[in-house]
Amino acid sequence: MKYTILVVLEDSRHSLKAVKRAGFLASQISEAVVRLLYVYPLNNLDARAGDYQTLLKKESAEVLNSAKTYLERLNISYEEQVCIGNLTQEISIAVQKKQCDMVVLNYTSLQIYQELMCKVDCPVLVVPDTREEVS
Repeated sequence: MKYTILVVLEDSRHSLKAVKRAGFLASQISEAVVRLLYVYPLNNLDARAGDYQTLLKKESAEVLNSAKTYLERLNISYEEQVCIGNLTQEISIAVQKKQCDMVVLNYTSLQIYQELMCKVDCPVLVVPDTREEVS
């Protein structure tokens, strides 16, 4: 049976800390998969942006590429999802649809953690910001 760890990504160096923690956990569990979720906030959407798919690819490319490179080095299976919307709502939907077993967030998403506690029925791990550089 597959164990799915959902990692919430954002445009920050801290996202890779969450990916590293999820990667470590996945390496300890047979048949684990890490699901990378990047949500572009609906309120940041510029009506003049036009092609939203191009915008999403551009905004998410750097953080997704870093996450995928790291997981590939560890030989960990992963899936990715990029979408536009409310972060808490999209995490909740992803957990329900993909039947995630755990959600991993970085510390900068702490407010999201508090909102999620009422909406998901799986553990939520918050990776602390230790102020160290991520390589």
